[in-house]
Amino acid sequence: MHSFSLAKNVGAYVAVFPSDGVIDAEVTTATHSTVSGNWIDRTVDLQFMYQSAKVCVAIQGQTTEDETFTVSCNLQDAATSTGSGAADFGTTADVDLIMGSTASTADQVVTGVLEYNVDLTTADRFIRTQISLAFSSASTAGVNQCDHAAPFLILGGSESLEAT
Repeated sequence: MHSFSLAKNVGAYVAVFPSDGVIDAEVTTATHSTVSGNWIDRTVDLQFMYQSAKVCVAIQGQTTEDETFTVSCNLQDAATSTGSGAADFGTTADVDLIMGSTASTADQVVTGVLEYNVDLTTADRFIRTQISLAFSSASTAGVNQCDHAAPFLILGGSESLEAT
């Protein structure tokens, strides 16, 4: 039996998918609408189904002194690539990362990565991310803003699908 923990090429056992749903503008509204990614098929050549995921959102923005913004992310699953029966999935239905500090006494340029793990063994075949923003105060372009929030999924732990 092969030990994955000793594998020197773990990349052979995982796949990375950009999830679209990117916030790529100077978003400044107090609460930004939820942005949904594209539906990702968890099957590999219709032979394997990914059983786990690491959800990641790379974030960059800026705030004035003592202000913050929060990036929230959740995962949805669905039975079809059109989103039939879409629903929030997992016990981490909404994961937040607060950018900036209320203790800061100067303008802040903030970067970070929101990330969390998801067990997909009970998920439907198609999954997608959803991200949203909330600012601690009224925001102004060039002052309090999220410049970029890009979600992606790292999928791994596949199981063989039986022929039907």
